Amino acid sequence: MVLQKFSLVVGLTVALGMACNAAGAVTVPNDIELDFRKSEWGPSGGTSRSNANQGDFGTVTVTANPTGSQLYWDSTDGFGVQGGENDEIDREEYLTVEFENAIALDGFWFTDLFNGENDGPGNGVNEKARVTLFHDNTAYAGVLEFEGVDLLNGTLNGELFGDIGIHKHKLVDKIVFSSTGLAGDEFSVAGIEGYPVPLPGAFGFLLAGLGGLGVMARQRRRNSAAT
Repeated sequence: MVLQKFSLVVGLTVALGMACNAAGAVTVPNDIELDFRKSEWGPSGGTSRSNANQGDFGTVTVTANPTGSQLYWDSTDGFGVQGGENDEIDREEYLTVEFENAIALDGFWFTDLFNGENDGPGNGVNEKARVTLFHDNTAYAGVLEFEGVDLLNGTLNGELFGDIGIHKHKLVDKIVFSSTGLAGDEFSVAGIEGYPVPLPGAFGFLLAGLGGLGVMARQRRRNSAAT
């Protein structure tokens, strides 16, 4: 599959998030494909966390950055980076999620992403989350940017689905979540929506197996014709 790089910077509120907010509260569902709120990802602490029990996703590793930073985890918000706003990713911090097997990405679930600094009321200055996508150590050219949730129309926990729109289903093996570097931009990552894709080698084994079955069937027909 040929990956098409994108260079567009998404600098506005995600369309799906806006639509959901208009209709009512946006809440993180209980059936996220990769749910960082589950106890298997806890407890908090340490610089990284690897989980080999993610089914077809294989091993998924979550790392706090910059070097030496400690992960924060809880069952409500998922992952953040300790320091500053202790349970969130804030100024000069970032969270890296790496996949053993590339996934086709649908989007992300954020928590603590508000339209006012430090959970405050809307003041016209939305908190922002930035996301950079990678495949085979190559970053897509664009940086996705998501704005905070209006407390009046969203949720008290600042929950938002980061819909990647036209970039949906692109192959990704690393995702970096970061703030804009401004003092008030803080958020947590509750989980990721996407699905694993078959490894190229798996197709090879499948085709080889089917070919072998075909040879055996032809051999049986020849033997039957000779008798």
